[in-house]
Amino acid sequence: MGKPWPAWLLALALLALPPPGLAAREGRVPLHREARGEAVRRVQEILCLSGFYSGPLDGIFGPQTEQAVRLFQKKKGLAVDGVVGARTLSLLVREARWKGGRFLPSARGRARIRVELIPWPEAEALAPDGALLRLLDLQTGLYLVARRRGGHYHMDLEPASLVDTAVLRLIYGGKWSWERRPVAVELRGRYLAGSINGFPHGEDVLEGNDFPGHFCLHFWGSRLHRTGAPDPEHQRMVRRAAEWKG
Repeated sequence: MGKPWPAWLLALALLALPPPGLAAREGRVPLHREARGEAVRRVQEILCLSGFYSGPLDGIFGPQTEQAVRLFQKKKGLAVDGVVGARTLSLLVREARWKGGRFLPSARGRARIRVELIPWPEAEALAPDGALLRLLDLQTGLYLVARRRGGHYHMDLEPASLVDTAVLRLIYGGKWSWERRPVAVELRGRYLAGSINGFPHGEDVLEGNDFPGHFCLHFWGSRLHRTGAPDPEHQRMVRRAAEWKG
C-alpha cells in the first residue's frame, strides 16, 4: 500500500475539483437530471418538435425531460438511461430540422415562408448585441440558435448552447469550415436572407457551448471587418437565400 497523500496535496486536489453539479448546471455533456440551461432547453425543444416531449421549455432537466430522452433512446435503439451523452446528442441534433414553418412547438401546421433580402443596416437594427437568432440552413433543413456578440460590418455570432454547436458541426459535415452557406434568419417573425461560415475564430464569450470562438453572419451589403469590402461569395449566398422557396 502506498504512502498517504500529504494533507496539503490532498487539499489542493480537492480545490481543483469542480463543485458538485457544476457541469450539470452549466449544461455540459452529459446532460442529466438536475441539469439546467440553454442546452437543456434546446434538447426539450427538439424532443418536442419530434413528438417525444410535451412539457415546458424551461431549461430544467426534470422527470418529464428524462422520460422523453428515454423514449427517444428507445426509438433510436440506444442504451436507455435518460442521459444525453455524446451518442444520444449526435442523433438528437439530426432531428433539429425545420418542419415546414415550425421552428417552435407553439407553431401550428405547415407554412411556406418568404425570405426577405434586406440591407445590412436594417438587419443590424433588428438584432442588437445579445439578441438570439434562429438560422435555418437551406441546404440541409437543419437549424440552430445563435446569439449575437458584436460585429460592425456583419454579425459575429456564437452558438447559443453546446446543442447548437453540434448542429452547426453537423451542417458542415462533422468539421469546421470557411465555406459560405445560404441561411434564412428568423428575426421578430421575419425570415431574412443571410450567409454564414462555419469556422470558429476570434474570441469566445459564451461559456459551456463548446465553441472556441465565433462565426460570421452576412446580410446584403455586409462587409468584411478586415478589409471593409463585401465578400463576393457571402453576397452570392445571400442572393441564393433570397431566392429560396420553402
